Amino acid sequence: MPIKNDVVEFTVSEKDSSGETFTGSFAAVRRLTPRQMMLADRIRREQLGEHAQYASDDMLNITNMFAHLAVSITKSPQWWKESNGGLDLDSDKIPVIVAIYKKVAEIQGKVEKELTKEAEADKKVLKEVVSKEDDSDE
Repeated sequence: MPIKNDVVEFTVSEKDSSGETFTGSFAAVRRLTPRQMMLADRIRREQLGEHAQYASDDMLNITNMFAHLAVSITKSPQWWKESNGGLDLDSDKIPVIVAIYKKVAEIQGKVEKELTKEAEADKKVLKEVVSKEDDSDE
């Protein structure tokens, strides 16, 4: 049974490096579609701009994170919207953004585990069916 692309709501309450607390309710898709994955890649490339091959590893990681959040988050607090999905927040807010990203990754990781579990169960059933067919051929 495929897992539909529904959303999961979560709350974040995280302090930045200056001690300011950012709190809010978010919602994120449980699983990205191929279109969303392509869009995330396009966003990442646009953020890196020309000569992306010269971007530092830190910038690659940051742009991957922001692009993934841009296509995953479906509901967010006003401060997130006003900051252009976190892009316009000061760099001392990175711990807040990382906390949001980790929560989204956790949500989406659970789906992958569920799908793997379902696939293993289906594999077991198929083996049993094939085994029964082999037995009936004898």
